[in-house]
Amino acid sequence: MNFSLIFIALSMLSNPVYTVPTNIAKTYSLQNGNITAKLFINATTGSENAAITLLKLKPEAKIATHTHKNSDEILFIRSGSLQMTIGNNTFTAGSEQVIFIPKNIPHSTMVVGDKTVEVIQVYAKPGPEQRFTKGKLLQ
Repeated sequence: MNFSLIFIALSMLSNPVYTVPTNIAKTYSLQNGNITAKLFINATTGSENAAITLLKLKPEAKIATHTHKNSDEILFIRSGSLQMTIGNNTFTAGSEQVIFIPKNIPHSTMVVGDKTVEVIQVYAKPGPEQRFTKGKLLQ
């Protein structure tokens, strides 16, 4: 699948548009290839207020409980299902559902089923996505 995500930065003086094509966005592999993260928009591409990443989680992928001190997180599940724990609430979320995780709230996730899950992840205040750069750079 080839697509690009478009980020529109608005300011009082101008309205520049930045496009990060899928072949330019850096992709990282984590957890022995069970997670890939393609970083489209973040502080390294000029965004001061948001970040967007395409995540692919294989069935073996698990993301341990963690928090984001300065960033809200929004997940759009493109395909597959996840078991999420946010604060004290555990639930299953599936394709075309949106999940909102406020900053400072502990959360974790794991894949439900035997299919790879695709998630578009947005941080309102970039920064947490930089943890993916600790993985192996694929492109």
